[in-house]
Amino acid sequence: MYKEFDLEEFQEINLTDSVLISEVRRSRVKPRYYLEVDGTMLALKKGIYKEAKVGVIFSESEHFSLSEKRNYIREKEYVATMNSRKKFSDLMYLSYCQKVGNLEHELVILGDGAKWIWSMSDYLYPNAIQILDFYHVSEYVWKVSREAFPDNQKSQKEWVDIQLEHLKNSESEKIDLDKFNINTDELKKSIKNLKTYLKNNKNRIDYKSYIKKGLMIGSGVIESSNKKVVGQRLKQSGMFWSKEGANSVMTLRACFLSSSKNWKNFWKQDVA
Repeated sequence: MYKEFDLEEFQEINLTDSVLISEVRRSRVKPRYYLEVDGTMLALKKGIYKEAKVGVIFSESEHFSLSEKRNYIREKEYVATMNSRKKFSDLMYLSYCQKVGNLEHELVILGDGAKWIWSMSDYLYPNAIQILDFYHVSEYVWKVSREAFPDNQKSQKEWVDIQLEHLKNSESEKIDLDKFNINTDELKKSIKNLKTYLKNNKNRIDYKSYIKKGLMIGSGVIESSNKKVVGQRLKQSGMFWSKEGANSVMTLRACFLSSSKNWKNFWKQDVA
């Protein structure tokens, strides 16, 4: 029997058909692992904000679809730190090695457009499939639409739906950005940002291929991880932290919430 779980804790986006995923899993020999990375801003003392870096790794075989928009991951490993990106990368790689070991596998890395995430991926995981989170892309598309049709929500949604369909078909070149009468600086800026975002991540947006292979294209797991590891404890109303205090708490939470024996091993080591 699996341990009981709260559905509300696992509201992670499912973007692929469960039947398709089942068929792909049965036909594949190598196990598949996902590694997702993100950052979330945390309030330190004196009104300073600093990025907390969070990562999660899990096996596809431990990922279960509960409904169209709800998934449950039975076993996963978290990493969280306020320290440098280099330190985070080292901790993430150590967790990855502990999770996967010498097992031959396929690795998928999901993230937003932050350059440091993809630099880390290129260096430490050169054979991984890199996927730009679909929902981060859609946010850029929605930004253009809201500026282009400021008083017409129906037109906003209609335009966005068409452009997102182009993206899912790996036809980003068909995204229609030239028809607008650019009459505001904000619209001009949002169009430029979307073009740049797509250009910088052109090798990570082959969504048609990803979906066909049964790959996840949304990083809902890491969004949930940010909330569980950092947000629920360190981002409550009126909270301010020292860097050292925040780092200690989120490190302990990542250890406690992970499925491995790291939590017990930590206390055994501390007692020793």
